[in-house]
Amino acid sequence: MPTCRVFRNLDGTVSRQLTPRISAQLSASIGLTSYRYSVIGKYPTLPVSRDQWRQSWRARGSFAPSTRFNTSVSLDVSKNRLINIPSASTGTNNGTRSYRSDWNWTYRLLPGLTAVQVNTISADYLEYPFFPTNNRLTLDFGSVTTLNAVVTPRLSISMTHNTRQTPGGNYALYPDDLYYFERADESENSSLRANIA
Repeated sequence: MPTCRVFRNLDGTVSRQLTPRISAQLSASIGLTSYRYSVIGKYPTLPVSRDQWRQSWRARGSFAPSTRFNTSVSLDVSKNRLINIPSASTGTNNGTRSYRSDWNWTYRLLPGLTAVQVNTISADYLEYPFFPTNNRLTLDFGSVTTLNAVVTPRLSISMTHNTRQTPGGNYALYPDDLYYFERADESENSSLRANIA
């Protein structure tokens, strides 16, 4: 079974130092991957010919007021589409819209003690054009805090606290003929880790 896979991509990044303490970066990407299959001889289950289209952009800003403290904020937006070519398989066509943002900072409290925190939030919207009842939304909230301490030139200690909350669910059709999000599940995870070297 020969396979023909064609990639088409276009990427770009622009960076700018706005002030001695503030910098910004903007990047974008777009691409299309095509899969085509043909049969040689006998092949019982031929994969579905399809196109996968994607588009994304990312904006990031950094601020470093001193050698002891720096912080940055970023926003990512992406779209992905799966398009099956045969008409009998278009029912599984779907698209995903993703929005992600993070804020992180690093602060040196003492010469041998540094704190680092990363906070993230994201939302993934999965849509089925022909089966809207299967549409799904997944949210994600996370935070990671780390303390690094250099006690002596030969002894260092680090502690990391990690929390993550992920609610998700489908959409329900209400009497006003509109679909509304209904949370159906949620997971929460937390951990505390210590390392001594």
